[in-house]
Amino acid sequence: PEDSGLFSPLLLNVVKLNPGEAMFLFAETPHAYLQGVALEVMANSDNVLRAGLTPKYIDIPELVANVKFEAKPANQLLTQPV
Repeated sequence: PEDSGLFSPLLLNVVKLNPGEAMFLFAETPHAYLQGVALEVMANSDNVLRAGLTPKYIDIPELVANVKFEAKPANQLLTQPV
């Protein structure tokens, strides 16, 4: 109840993916999944900035300095099958 990350879905694009669908997110883009199973592919790194909904440490100044706050329509994030 004290975690402001609880309100994240109100500030982010909520995208429902159907089986077989995928989306692409650039680095420095806040993201989460609310239900289901996700596969995240990224470069090998120990750098993780948490934004909320975790008992782990949240470095707010570092998060604000590194997140790109650029709005994009959700349909631009979906990928096309090849």
